[in-house]
Amino acid sequence: MAIQCSGAVGGRGGSDGSSGSDGSSECGGSGECEGSGGSSGHEAHASASVPVPVPSPSAGLVPLLALACGSSVATVYFAQPLLVTLGERFALGSGLLGVITAVTQLGYAAGLLTLVPLGDLLDRRRLVTCQLGLLALALLGAGLAPGAAALLGALAVVGLLAVVAQTMVAAAAALAPPARRGRAVGTVTGGIVTGILLARAAAGVLADLAGWRAVYLASAGVTAVLALLLRRVLPRVRRQPGCARRRTDGWWPRRSPCSPAIRCCGSGARSPCWCSRRSARCGVAWRSP
Repeated sequence: MAIQCSGAVGGRGGSDGSSGSDGSSECGGSGECEGSGGSSGHEAHASASVPVPVPSPSAGLVPLLALACGSSVATVYFAQPLLVTLGERFALGSGLLGVITAVTQLGYAAGLLTLVPLGDLLDRRRLVTCQLGLLALALLGAGLAPGAAALLGALAVVGLLAVVAQTMVAAAAALAPPARRGRAVGTVTGGIVTGILLARAAAGVLADLAGWRAVYLASAGVTAVLALLLRRVLPRVRRQPGCARRRTDGWWPRRSPCSPAIRCCGSGARSPCWCSRRSARCGVAWRSP
Protein backbone atom coordinates (compact mmCIF):
# COMPACT_ATOMS: atom_id res chain seq x y z
CA MET A 1 0.00 0.00 0.00
CA ALA A 2 1.61 3.24 -1.15
CA ILE A 3 2.07 6.15 1.26
CA GLN A 4 3.25 9.71 0.62
CA CYS A 5 6.58 10.72 2.05
CA SER A 6 7.69 14.38 1.87
CA GLY A 7 10.56 14.80 4.29
CA ALA A 8 12.63 17.94 4.62
CA VAL A 9 14.49 18.77 1.43
CA GLY A 10 16.79 21.72 1.04
CA GLY A 11 16.40 22.60 4.72
CA ARG A 12 12.62 23.13 4.45
CA GLY A 13 10.05 21.00 6.20
CA GLY A 14 6.95 19.63 4.49
CA SER A 15 3.99 21.94 4.58
CA ASP A 16 1.44 19.15 4.65
CA GLY A 17 0.94 17.84 8.16
CA SER A 18 -0.54 14.55 7.09
CA SER A 19 2.36 13.95 4.73
CA GLY A 20 4.83 14.61 7.52
CA SER A 21 3.14 12.12 9.82
CA ASP A 22 3.12 9.46 7.13
CA GLY A 23 6.78 10.10 6.36
CA SER A 24 7.74 9.76 10.02
CA SER A 25 5.90 6.46 10.31
CA GLU A 26 7.74 4.93 7.40
CA CYS A 27 11.02 6.84 7.19
CA GLY A 28 12.30 6.36 10.69
CA GLY A 29 10.12 8.59 12.87
CA SER A 30 11.35 12.01 11.80
CA GLY A 31 11.36 12.04 8.01
CA GLU A 32 14.75 10.38 7.48
CA CYS A 33 14.59 10.84 3.74
CA GLU A 34 17.87 11.55 2.03
CA GLY A 35 18.45 14.98 0.65
CA SER A 36 19.21 17.36 3.52
CA GLY A 37 20.47 20.03 1.09
CA GLY A 38 19.08 21.52 -2.07
CA SER A 39 21.69 19.90 -4.32
CA SER A 40 21.05 16.45 -2.86
CA GLY A 41 17.34 16.93 -3.43
CA HIS A 42 17.95 17.73 -7.07
CA GLU A 43 20.23 14.71 -7.39
CA ALA A 44 17.62 12.45 -5.83
CA HIS A 45 14.99 13.87 -8.17
CA ALA A 46 17.23 13.19 -11.16
CA SER A 47 18.01 9.65 -10.04
CA ALA A 48 14.33 8.89 -9.64
CA SER A 49 13.25 10.52 -12.88
CA VAL A 50 15.91 9.01 -15.16
CA PRO A 51 15.97 5.18 -15.20
CA VAL A 52 19.24 3.32 -14.92
CA PRO A 53 20.37 2.64 -18.51
CA VAL A 54 20.85 -0.94 -19.65
CA PRO A 55 24.39 -1.48 -20.97
CA SER A 56 24.25 -1.61 -24.76
CA PRO A 57 25.59 -4.82 -26.27
CA SER A 58 28.65 -4.75 -28.47
CA ALA A 59 28.26 -4.97 -32.24
CA GLY A 60 29.22 -8.64 -32.40
CA LEU A 61 27.35 -9.84 -29.32
CA VAL A 62 23.96 -10.46 -30.95
CA PRO A 63 25.39 -12.50 -33.88
CA LEU A 64 27.51 -14.44 -31.40
CA LEU A 65 24.44 -15.20 -29.31
CA ALA A 66 22.60 -16.31 -32.45
CA LEU A 67 25.46 -18.66 -33.34
CA ALA A 68 25.58 -20.06 -29.80
CA CYS A 69 21.80 -20.58 -29.79
CA GLY A 70 21.87 -22.45 -33.10
CA SER A 71 24.79 -24.60 -31.97
CA SER A 72 23.10 -25.44 -28.66
CA VAL A 73 19.71 -26.36 -30.15
CA ALA A 74 21.36 -28.42 -32.92
CA THR A 75 22.73 -30.85 -30.31
CA VAL A 76 19.19 -32.04 -29.61
CA TYR A 77 18.76 -33.23 -33.23
CA PHE A 78 22.18 -34.71 -33.96
CA ALA A 79 21.09 -38.24 -33.11
CA GLN A 80 18.18 -38.42 -35.56
CA PRO A 81 20.20 -39.13 -38.75
CA LEU A 82 22.51 -41.41 -36.72
CA LEU A 83 19.91 -43.82 -35.39
CA VAL A 84 20.79 -46.71 -37.70
CA THR A 85 24.51 -46.27 -37.07
CA LEU A 86 24.03 -46.07 -33.31
CA GLY A 87 21.75 -49.11 -33.35
CA GLU A 88 24.39 -51.17 -35.14
CA ARG A 89 27.21 -49.90 -32.94
CA PHE A 90 25.48 -50.60 -29.61
CA ALA A 91 23.38 -53.58 -30.75
CA LEU A 92 20.06 -51.87 -30.18
CA GLY A 93 16.89 -53.30 -31.64
CA SER A 94 14.60 -51.29 -33.86
CA GLY A 95 12.20 -50.83 -30.97
CA LEU A 96 14.88 -49.14 -28.85
CA LEU A 97 16.13 -46.69 -31.46
CA GLY A 98 13.37 -44.23 -30.58
CA VAL A 99 14.66 -44.13 -27.00
CA ILE A 100 17.81 -42.33 -28.20
CA THR A 101 15.84 -39.30 -29.39
CA ALA A 102 13.25 -39.60 -26.61
CA VAL A 103 15.74 -39.17 -23.76
CA THR A 104 17.14 -36.05 -25.39
CA GLN A 105 13.69 -34.52 -25.78
CA LEU A 106 12.76 -35.43 -22.20
CA GLY A 107 15.95 -33.81 -20.96
CA TYR A 108 15.09 -30.67 -22.92
CA ALA A 109 11.62 -30.57 -21.36
CA ALA A 110 13.14 -30.94 -17.90
CA GLY A 111 15.53 -28.08 -18.63
CA LEU A 112 12.67 -25.80 -19.65
CA LEU A 113 11.04 -26.39 -16.27
CA THR A 114 14.14 -26.22 -14.07
CA LEU A 115 16.97 -24.25 -15.70
CA VAL A 116 15.27 -21.56 -17.80
CA PRO A 117 13.61 -19.83 -14.76
CA LEU A 118 17.07 -19.35 -13.23
CA GLY A 119 17.67 -16.58 -15.76
CA ASP A 120 15.50 -14.27 -13.65
CA LEU A 121 17.41 -15.06 -10.45
CA LEU A 122 21.07 -15.42 -11.39
CA ASP A 123 23.61 -13.47 -13.37
CA ARG A 124 22.93 -14.43 -17.00
CA ARG A 125 26.61 -14.18 -17.95
CA ARG A 126 27.59 -16.79 -15.41
CA LEU A 127 24.52 -18.91 -16.10
CA VAL A 128 25.05 -18.97 -19.87
CA THR A 129 28.76 -19.71 -19.73
CA CYS A 130 28.37 -22.41 -17.08
CA GLN A 131 25.62 -24.14 -19.02
CA LEU A 132 27.63 -24.00 -22.24
CA GLY A 133 30.67 -25.41 -20.47
CA LEU A 134 28.65 -28.27 -19.00
CA LEU A 135 27.02 -28.87 -22.38
CA ALA A 136 30.46 -29.23 -23.93
CA LEU A 137 31.35 -31.84 -21.30
CA ALA A 138 28.09 -33.72 -21.93
CA LEU A 139 28.76 -33.74 -25.68
CA LEU A 140 32.27 -35.01 -25.00
CA GLY A 141 30.78 -37.79 -22.90
CA ALA A 142 28.36 -38.72 -25.68
CA GLY A 143 31.18 -38.83 -28.21
CA LEU A 144 33.28 -41.09 -25.98
CA ALA A 145 30.42 -43.25 -24.66
CA PRO A 146 31.57 -46.89 -24.35
CA GLY A 147 28.07 -48.36 -24.10
CA ALA A 148 24.39 -47.72 -24.66
CA ALA A 149 23.67 -46.73 -21.05
CA ALA A 150 26.46 -44.13 -21.04
CA LEU A 151 25.26 -42.77 -24.38
CA LEU A 152 21.66 -42.43 -23.22
CA GLY A 153 22.71 -40.73 -20.00
CA ALA A 154 24.95 -38.28 -21.84
CA LEU A 155 22.23 -37.47 -24.37
CA ALA A 156 19.75 -36.81 -21.56
CA VAL A 157 22.18 -34.30 -20.04
CA VAL A 158 22.72 -32.76 -23.49
CA GLY A 159 18.99 -32.15 -23.82
CA LEU A 160 18.83 -30.75 -20.30
CA LEU A 161 21.57 -28.19 -20.95
CA ALA A 162 20.56 -27.30 -24.50
CA VAL A 163 17.88 -25.00 -23.05
CA VAL A 164 20.66 -22.44 -22.61
CA ALA A 165 19.42 -21.15 -25.97
CA GLN A 166 16.26 -19.86 -24.27
CA THR A 167 18.35 -18.07 -21.65
CA MET A 168 20.40 -16.41 -24.37
CA VAL A 169 17.25 -15.14 -26.09
CA ALA A 170 16.20 -13.48 -22.83
CA ALA A 171 19.71 -12.07 -22.39
CA ALA A 172 19.65 -10.55 -25.87
CA ALA A 173 16.28 -8.93 -25.16
CA ALA A 174 17.47 -7.52 -21.83
CA LEU A 175 20.74 -6.13 -23.16
CA ALA A 176 19.47 -4.56 -26.36
CA PRO A 177 18.16 -0.97 -26.22
CA PRO A 178 14.40 -0.60 -26.81
CA ALA A 179 14.89 0.71 -30.36
CA ARG A 180 16.81 -2.44 -31.38
CA ARG A 181 15.24 -5.03 -29.09
CA GLY A 182 12.99 -6.56 -31.75
CA ARG A 183 15.88 -6.91 -34.19
CA ALA A 184 18.07 -8.52 -31.53
CA VAL A 185 15.41 -11.05 -30.51
CA GLY A 186 14.66 -11.83 -34.15
CA THR A 187 18.33 -12.41 -34.94
CA VAL A 188 18.85 -14.75 -31.99
CA THR A 189 15.61 -16.62 -32.70
CA GLY A 190 16.69 -16.95 -36.34
CA GLY A 191 19.86 -18.62 -35.10
CA ILE A 192 17.74 -21.18 -33.22
CA VAL A 193 15.67 -21.99 -36.32
CA THR A 194 18.79 -22.24 -38.47
CA GLY A 195 20.37 -24.65 -36.00
CA ILE A 196 17.29 -26.86 -36.04
CA LEU A 197 17.20 -26.95 -39.84
CA LEU A 198 20.93 -27.60 -40.36
CA ALA A 199 21.53 -30.01 -37.48
CA ARG A 200 20.44 -33.19 -39.27
CA ALA A 201 22.24 -32.39 -42.52
CA ALA A 202 25.47 -31.40 -40.78
CA ALA A 203 25.40 -34.50 -38.56
CA GLY A 204 24.80 -36.79 -41.51
CA VAL A 205 27.60 -35.33 -43.61
CA LEU A 206 30.12 -35.32 -40.76
CA ALA A 207 29.20 -38.88 -39.76
CA ASP A 208 29.79 -40.08 -43.33
CA LEU A 209 33.19 -38.38 -43.41
CA ALA A 210 34.58 -39.11 -39.92
CA GLY A 211 32.13 -41.34 -38.05
CA TRP A 212 29.32 -40.65 -35.61
CA ARG A 213 31.62 -39.87 -32.70
CA ALA A 214 33.11 -36.96 -34.62
CA VAL A 215 29.69 -35.29 -34.64
CA TYR A 216 29.57 -34.97 -30.86
CA LEU A 217 33.29 -34.33 -30.41
CA ALA A 218 33.28 -31.49 -32.93
CA SER A 219 30.16 -30.02 -31.34
CA ALA A 220 31.83 -30.21 -27.92
CA GLY A 221 34.79 -28.21 -29.21
CA VAL A 222 32.59 -25.56 -30.84
CA THR A 223 30.47 -25.22 -27.69
CA ALA A 224 33.54 -24.80 -25.48
CA VAL A 225 34.91 -22.05 -27.73
CA LEU A 226 31.56 -20.25 -27.72
CA ALA A 227 31.44 -20.45 -23.93
CA LEU A 228 34.83 -18.75 -23.66
CA LEU A 229 33.89 -16.05 -26.16
CA LEU A 230 30.60 -15.26 -24.43
CA ARG A 231 32.35 -15.08 -21.09
CA ARG A 232 34.51 -12.30 -22.51
CA VAL A 233 31.80 -10.24 -24.22
CA LEU A 234 28.71 -10.69 -22.05
CA PRO A 235 28.37 -7.91 -19.44
CA ARG A 236 27.99 -8.84 -15.81
CA VAL A 237 24.64 -7.85 -14.28
CA ARG A 238 24.38 -8.12 -10.52
CA ARG A 239 20.91 -8.92 -9.21
CA GLN A 240 19.48 -8.31 -5.75
CA PRO A 241 16.20 -10.16 -5.21
CA GLY A 242 13.34 -8.06 -3.94
CA CYS A 243 14.64 -4.65 -5.05
CA ALA A 244 13.22 -3.67 -8.42
CA ARG A 245 12.95 -0.23 -9.94
CA ARG A 246 9.58 0.66 -11.39
CA ARG A 247 8.99 2.72 -14.50
CA THR A 248 5.77 4.04 -15.95
CA ASP A 249 5.72 1.26 -18.57
CA GLY A 250 6.28 -1.64 -16.16
CA TRP A 251 8.95 -3.23 -14.02
CA TRP A 252 12.49 -2.10 -14.69
CA PRO A 253 14.63 -5.25 -15.01
CA ARG A 254 17.75 -3.84 -13.37
CA ARG A 255 18.15 -4.21 -9.61
CA SER A 256 19.12 -1.54 -7.12
CA PRO A 257 21.26 -2.05 -4.00
CA CYS A 258 19.25 -2.09 -0.80
CA SER A 259 19.50 0.78 1.66
CA PRO A 260 17.68 1.38 4.96
CA ALA A 261 16.75 4.95 3.98
CA ILE A 262 14.13 6.24 1.55
CA ARG A 263 15.28 8.56 -1.20
CA CYS A 264 12.98 11.49 -1.67
CA CYS A 265 12.51 12.38 -5.30
CA GLY A 266 11.54 16.01 -4.97
CA SER A 267 13.56 19.20 -4.87
CA GLY A 268 11.09 20.95 -2.58
CA ALA A 269 8.29 20.41 -0.13
CA ARG A 270 5.73 20.13 -2.91
CA SER A 271 7.60 17.41 -4.79
CA PRO A 272 6.91 14.28 -2.75
CA CYS A 273 8.06 10.80 -3.53
CA TRP A 274 5.81 7.80 -3.52
CA CYS A 275 7.09 4.88 -1.56
CA SER A 276 5.78 1.66 -0.07
CA ARG A 277 6.93 -0.72 2.59
CA ARG A 278 8.97 -2.54 -0.01
CA SER A 279 10.67 0.60 -1.30
CA ALA A 280 11.36 1.64 2.29
CA ARG A 281 13.22 -1.59 2.79
CA CYS A 282 15.08 -1.40 -0.50
CA GLY A 283 15.82 2.31 -0.64
CA VAL A 284 14.30 2.72 -4.11
CA ALA A 285 12.44 5.89 -5.06
CA TRP A 286 9.18 4.97 -6.75
CA ARG A 287 7.19 7.38 -8.83
CA SER A 288 3.51 6.98 -9.46
CA PRO A 289 2.63 6.49 -13.16
